[in-house]
Amino acid sequence: MKTQFFLTISIAIIVLTLPVFAENSETAKVPIAFLAESIYDFGSAIEGSEVKHEFILRNNGNAPLAIERMKSSCGCTAASGVREIQPGSEEKITVTFSTRGYKDRVKQVVNIITNDKNQPNLSVSITGIVEQLMDVNPQRITLFGKVGEKIKAEIKITPMEKYNAKIRGVTLKEGEFLKYHLEEQKNENKTVYTLTIENTKKEAGRYFDTITIETDNPIKKDVVISVFGNIREQ
Repeated sequence: MKTQFFLTISIAIIVLTLPVFAENSETAKVPIAFLAESIYDFGSAIEGSEVKHEFILRNNGNAPLAIERMKSSCGCTAASGVREIQPGSEEKITVTFSTRGYKDRVKQVVNIITNDKNQPNLSVSITGIVEQLMDVNPQRITLFGKVGEKIKAEIKITPMEKYNAKIRGVTLKEGEFLKYHLEEQKNENKTVYTLTIENTKKEAGRYFDTITIETDNPIKKDVVISVFGNIREQ
């Protein structure tokens, strides 16, 4: 009799808890973030150009996937057309990298924060080699000396053979205390430019200026060189 009573209670408990389990299974809906590609190698690009790539973020879950925010490295931006991806849908994440000021091998990372509790922080990256249009040596000039002395410096500018760019002109931002002379030479079938910068300040003092080298390249239209002058008394 006791056994029959215990069995009846057990069956009743199971029957009563079935709706609870069913309810939990129905509410167990979660988003699942999936990236078909997380790394894009752009190969090579001229310094100063922009590199763009679209990464595909897919929701493989059964609940909406929210893109809560995106964090990117310096020089890199990321954008998405929507903030929520429905189950079974996908969205493009457009990443733009400005190569200005970079050189050699680079890697830029964008972190995508979502409401996927299993992997809330996804990352995509753009990598490649940033090439210089011209080899400029040196890239910064210091004119240091005394009043009355002839103070000048030379800058060697060698266009990279791959791009074969030419100099169209040279301008000074201020030009009050500087003069320049540009000479073009051929060295083993390669063009080499020599830019001579000379101080014209006749009294003691300091100054800053910038030299803009205008090129014929439609992507990298100019190269900027900084000049610092420090003229002392005799």
